[in-house]
Amino acid sequence: MNPKRIDLHTHTHCSDGTLSPTELIRKAAEAGLAAVAITDHDTTAGIAEAMQAGRKFGVEVIPGVEISAIYPRGTLHILGYYFDMADSDLQLKLREYINARNRRNPLILNLLKKYGYSLEMEEVVSLAGGDVINRPHIAQAMLNRGYVQSNQEAFDRFLGSGALAYVPKEVYTPQESVDIIHEAGGLAVLAHPDQLQSGGLEKTLCEIRTLSEIGIDGIEAFHGKCLTEHAQAFANCAEELGLFLTGGSDYHGDLKHDVELGQVRSLPYIPYEFVERMKTSLADAAHSCC
Repeated sequence: MNPKRIDLHTHTHCSDGTLSPTELIRKAAEAGLAAVAITDHDTTAGIAEAMQAGRKFGVEVIPGVEISAIYPRGTLHILGYYFDMADSDLQLKLREYINARNRRNPLILNLLKKYGYSLEMEEVVSLAGGDVINRPHIAQAMLNRGYVQSNQEAFDRFLGSGALAYVPKEVYTPQESVDIIHEAGGLAVLAHPDQLQSGGLEKTLCEIRTLSEIGIDGIEAFHGKCLTEHAQAFANCAEELGLFLTGGSDYHGDLKHDVELGQVRSLPYIPYEFVERMKTSLADAAHSCC
């Protein structure tokens, strides 16, 4: 019997991916995935469509979201799963995130113009499939204009932390981000710890231990291009802390040409057991509240 394969970190055009929710789920079915989490940045707008597509194509769709949090060396990301999408406070907080992005975007364009790279906001908005308009859309607009040769170059030279046109985004603290998810009945997972930029693996593990104290439920140990030795260290740390594991490609469609749906560097495939463990955690949390 073939193993049930999954992907717990994907993006649609509702944030900075290039596929619609339906297209992404169709692609997941074609790839033989049993379950996919839609984890768009700061929005749940694509989940209902994805769930409808999941029923059509036989793919289990898990509601998710990826939100940013303040971090000394930039930002860290928290993934939320299995929350109540109708929770009014959750939706209000996500709208505040989107509004913060919308306040930042014109500031970035003004800085780019200062350095001789003029872009119109209409160009950037036209590249977005929903309300979330962010730096990858600006990077794509720069690529379309011929200002850069790749999206990565746009981030390295202009948009990334410390670059010429970088503008910090207003975000919540890690504790606040975790609380937002928990208060909506969801599970909070530390996303891609390999990207924390803590100054080496051992320092990253120390950061994870500190972050475990704010109530995260799991760690995305197996992520995209994360080195196998690092992923195993994150997995060992999760076991030490009593946290569950997740894994995801961080698929964005054509935006990241070297990332394939359902695939990570550190595992032959992402196992469905990760979903089962999350469901067990949800049941345990519900039982403890009774």
